[in-house]
Amino acid sequence: MLKLVLPALLSLVSPLAAAQDAEPAPFELYHWWGSAGERDAVTALWRYVEQLGVRWAESGRVQQGNLIGYRQTLAQRIEQGDGPDAAVVLSTDVRQLMNSNALLLLDDVAAANDWDEVVPTAVQRLSRVEGHWVSIPINIHSTNWIWLNAELAHQLDLPVLDTWDDLIVALEKARQAGLVPLAIGDEAGQHMLLFEAVSAGVGGAEFYRRVFLQLKPTEPDLELLKVVFARMRELRDYAQTPGLGLRWNEATAMVRTGQALVQLQGSWAIAEFNHFGLVEGQDYRCQRFPDTQGMVLFNSDQIVVFRNQRTSDSVRAAFATALMSPEVQRELNITKGAAPARVDAVADGFSGCGRKAIHDVRMGNMRGTLLESIAMSGASPMLVSHAFYPVLSGHFRGEITVCQHFPRREIAATARISNS
Repeated sequence: MLKLVLPALLSLVSPLAAAQDAEPAPFELYHWWGSAGERDAVTALWRYVEQLGVRWAESGRVQQGNLIGYRQTLAQRIEQGDGPDAAVVLSTDVRQLMNSNALLLLDDVAAANDWDEVVPTAVQRLSRVEGHWVSIPINIHSTNWIWLNAELAHQLDLPVLDTWDDLIVALEKARQAGLVPLAIGDEAGQHMLLFEAVSAGVGGAEFYRRVFLQLKPTEPDLELLKVVFARMRELRDYAQTPGLGLRWNEATAMVRTGQALVQLQGSWAIAEFNHFGLVEGQDYRCQRFPDTQGMVLFNSDQIVVFRNQRTSDSVRAAFATALMSPEVQRELNITKGAAPARVDAVADGFSGCGRKAIHDVRMGNMRGTLLESIAMSGASPMLVSHAFYPVLSGHFRGEITVCQHFPRREIAATARISNS
């Protein structure tokens, strides 16, 4: 676990602490993790920071479901000179913070610890700006997972849902049994997660890359998007009542408690199952969304470290070094439900779902099928992703009945935004 990495890190931190007469300032990590499972991950980080000999700033724990408010508060604190020592951010925030000259460059730490060799290439694109390491990728969360209540799946005699037709048959069986077939809330982010998985299943990896990462759809791609929207409309009929304000973890709870058969959600759902003591195979099942086998749509939580803050460069360098260590990555991500952000991760201690995630990341890195999630804003600038949100949610709620205009108009508009 942490025993191998702590002695070296303590050698960096302890002399600093001993040289100071006053008690050193607490180390503050700003974050949005607020669900039960996410709080367990925060506790794992707290345990690591305490063992480094660095006092943890409990007041720095910020849980906000509204990421817009989260970003605004972080920006205000930085502007007022009261920024945290480090913060969890989305990959699209990294470049903006880098441009504001607020971030500590991590090139020396990265070179000393071979980050170039162990971090998958697709993840490096989120953590580096103009060749510089400016953020720490602490995990690889995959989004194209579906989660099934294992007891309900057994009662309904469901096989592995390999294809779209398999999924529809399973959802129809659940409906006939009086269950909620698909647990999903009314948040645009949940709709986008479903949309990207359906899109990858319909068109495959190259389609997804052209349309959503490169923003260069072909005419055949635009026809495939019509199929995507038709499938989204079909799923709407099996979803939880439209307009019900379920947060993602509340939708997970519906699967966990047997109220619903299936949820499409990122691998952070594992943290919820773990927190409530569920056992994979016995209580829940995981699998790739039908027809997306071999693809990993992913988001990587990024932690940035700020310059000129209360703690010393030695403490912040030790923090960054340890976060990417194999031991800390393993411990944190067993709790968080993600794959470590290293291709040399040891799978011992992970659930079957976690081990499959680690395997899929390695294969995706080699095959070029490790693809950034558009729902989690890793794929493109925030304005690009948000241009899709109102259309997708409006369509999924049944407010927009004809979306043939969307492929040409919205994709063309977002392409212009990203190239500007």
